[in-house]
Amino acid sequence: MDGTVTEQQVMGGVMRLGKALATGVAEEQVPVREEELQLPQEVDELEASVEETPVAR
Repeated sequence: MDGTVTEQQVMGGVMRLGKALATGVAEEQVPVREEELQLPQEVDELEASVEETPVAR
């Protein structure tokens, strides 16, 4: 797959990309290269604070 979209599945059938963009159903997105992605090196585990802990009723 080359990353281009020419048709979009919508309710009632297939919609051409030009019509989808014109009606606001689809938005044009610039493809992002993998080397341009800025991801964190590691993920920190989140702990729920006292304020976020649900109270038993």
